[in-house]
Amino acid sequence: GDLPPGFDPVYVARAPDGSRTAVIGGWNPESWAQRYGLFFVEKGGRVRQVVEKGLKMPGAWSPDARTFVFSNGPSYWYDNPLVLVDAETGALTETGVQGLWPAWSPDGRVVAVGTEFDGSRGGWFGGPAGGRIALWDVAAKTLTPVTPPGYLLDDRKSGAFVTGGTRFPAWSPDGRRLASQRWGSGPGKVGAAWVVDRDGAGLREAPGAAPHAEAA
Repeated sequence: GDLPPGFDPVYVARAPDGSRTAVIGGWNPESWAQRYGLFFVEKGGRVRQVVEKGLKMPGAWSPDARTFVFSNGPSYWYDNPLVLVDAETGALTETGVQGLWPAWSPDGRVVAVGTEFDGSRGGWFGGPAGGRIALWDVAAKTLTPVTPPGYLLDDRKSGAFVTGGTRFPAWSPDGRRLASQRWGSGPGKVGAAWVVDRDGAGLREAPGAAPHAEAA
């Protein structure tokens, strides 16, 4: 349903069970100072601020709606630690991983993220380009890459700058494959959808497909 008055959302994600909605952005309730961060809006309309920070990037709910994952950093490019939030208590759990655009697998066991940006300062439409997709195993607390490394060529003498990689992971409905967007700057710039199996095998382009779960 609609958010309570005063919200200026950047990203909104409703829990799969409909119990609450996560809002990343600003909130200015009547007679209060503007607040920024991550908010949980309960089904009855009560608002809880979970994180107080000018967050920029989207998060995602676990399939069981018990956990929200997001990038706890104020930048599009640098310092985006991946953090888990308990939906009931609001307790934060650091993963130790730098990650953007998190996407839970349908079985809830792993989170696909864009990571290993290697200091990339280049990117378009929602974040850096010079990274790769990896899977964060929630139980084992391990990070496993499933797409090739990104690249960053920055020649300050000549002014040449080229970067590229994969980003925006999305799962197939059965959780067996991931789609992502390959993107880069300079010669050979691409923006096509790529698909890879969950174990990192079978990387292939999906010609003409948008980088979302249907491409997988």
